[in-house]
Amino acid sequence: MIEDRAINGRIRNRWNELLPKDELAAVEKVVSMMIMEVFKLKTCIVSDHYAGDEVGKRIIYRITYRSPEEKRLQVFLALEEQLVLRKVGEMLGINFKKVDKMVIEVTKQLSQQMMKHMARYIKLLGQNEFEEDHILTDEQFKQEFESGYPRYSLLFDTGMGYFAFCIKMR
Repeated sequence: MIEDRAINGRIRNRWNELLPKDELAAVEKVVSMMIMEVFKLKTCIVSDHYAGDEVGKRIIYRITYRSPEEKRLQVFLALEEQLVLRKVGEMLGINFKKVDKMVIEVTKQLSQQMMKHMARYIKLLGQNEFEEDHILTDEQFKQEFESGYPRYSLLFDTGMGYFAFCIKMR
């Protein structure tokens, strides 16, 4: 039904700017490589047009960068809680039962580490300066998608949980 209305023009298609397949494949490869490097997990792409749908309880981390032209670039990393609890627990030798401040801080540090490594491969990321970061609620994440879909929006299955990677430019 929704797809029919999008085709008929009754609702706006938010995927305005479809990327060339080779560019999308390159970003997919880099993100997959970083997940392997940081979390030691192989990935399988679930969607290359992830719409922000809930895939379980998750930690959503937004990092905002500013370009030399003063444009904002926002990177969203959404990690399923079970993935974070197991991998952070393995790294620290602690059996976490729930997300706490320590888990959040380690997740932020790992995410920032991933972004620094990705900047070597994704030109768009390397041209910008860090501005701020935030942990988002599911509602805030949903609102980001309602205001327009990201340029890149990938959902991966790691076998331990889902990992979403999105880049939005403003």
